[in-house]
Amino acid sequence: MMDWVTMGLIVVAGSQLGLGILVLLRNPNNKINISFFLVAISLFFWVLFTAQSRLATDLASAQLLFQLKFSFGLLIALFFQIFTLFFPYQKTKINFIAQFLILLPVFASILVVIFWPHYAIERISFAQYHNFILVNKIYWFLFSSSFTLCFAIAFIRLYKRWKEQGGFFKTQLQYVLFSALVPTVFAWFFNVIFFFFNEYSYDWLGAFLTFIFSFPLYYFIFYYQKN
Repeated sequence: MMDWVTMGLIVVAGSQLGLGILVLLRNPNNKINISFFLVAISLFFWVLFTAQSRLATDLASAQLLFQLKFSFGLLIALFFQIFTLFFPYQKTKINFIAQFLILLPVFASILVVIFWPHYAIERISFAQYHNFILVNKIYWFLFSSSFTLCFAIAFIRLYKRWKEQGGFFKTQLQYVLFSALVPTVFAWFFNVIFFFFNEYSYDWLGAFLTFIFSFPLYYFIFYYQKN
């Protein structure tokens, strides 16, 4: 039987999946919609694996769930940074060398946790409805640097475009900035910074609060469909 936190996480995960599908169906060939869908689907899996990792009862399944959770957490940052290259328009040509350097630490972090998990995960402790993980601090520095770099660049890019805009584009950017910034800050504290201090009790809270990402955007999409 699941506790209320786990059930809530599954509901939140479903909201991310629904949002991603809704946006993709509006124009499946649009780069903005495709990249946003990849953000939403990564959020869906990250929140879902956060929920499932709370219920694992053996070491093998718990380790796999944490590996997948960390990987999709990094993919959220990666795809969101790519999303901001196109949203609300692609103003300049993409500098592929700079983009490669930005994304290289993300790929390195994912490769380590997937193929050499013993360098990333030191110990997993089991508790009812909440399993705790002790991470390798050297690996976690790579993880946190990758995550922070991608989101920092993405938000700086969005903020600059917001300052340049007026009318509909400015409103659209405001919704995206608010919807993404608030849950990112919470996730950064509870799922990244707290891990440096061996505090894992609140890792579910960052995932739970990503509902802030989906619901304002649902409102924006349906509101502007009617107006």
